[in-house]
Amino acid sequence: MKRFSMVSMAMLALLGFSLMGCDTKLVPKKADSHDHAHEHGHEEGKHGGHMLHLEPTGDHAEWTHDDEKGILSIYFEELVAGGAKVEKVRVELKLGKDEPKTYELTPAAADEHKIEGSIFSITSPELVTAMEVDGVKTSVVATVDGKELKASLEHDHGHDHGHKH
Repeated sequence: MKRFSMVSMAMLALLGFSLMGCDTKLVPKKADSHDHAHEHGHEEGKHGGHMLHLEPTGDHAEWTHDDEKGILSIYFEELVAGGAKVEKVRVELKLGKDEPKTYELTPAAADEHKIEGSIFSITSPELVTAMEVDGVKTSVVATVDGKELKASLEHDHGHDHGHKH
């Protein structure tokens, strides 16, 4: 029954997403612009999440998701610890020729375990579900010290790092 619910939610998200967009040209996905030997897609971060390689700087961030609660979080601890200021973060979903749908993330409150201004999150079951739909391209755009850094939010369900499906 739970599997049916996730599939139903994914299909509803796909339907809603396809109805809201306008007809724009698809932008081809650019090739990986950096040349080094390590792979980012399967690395696991210290929060048990997926690693991001932010372009054009090559900086790293981590993202986690809780499918059950509909929460997506992005950790910029490495950048902030190095003195950078993360000003704003958004996630963009794109399906086919539709205009991307944008979700703004908010900074998490600082406490003794967090570096202030380093963690951004959003509670959006619609977003987390839509990320699972085939054909949906998801990316994060972070404004850091006045510059936009971008990464594709891809994840592989072939491994288990404690999130619920």
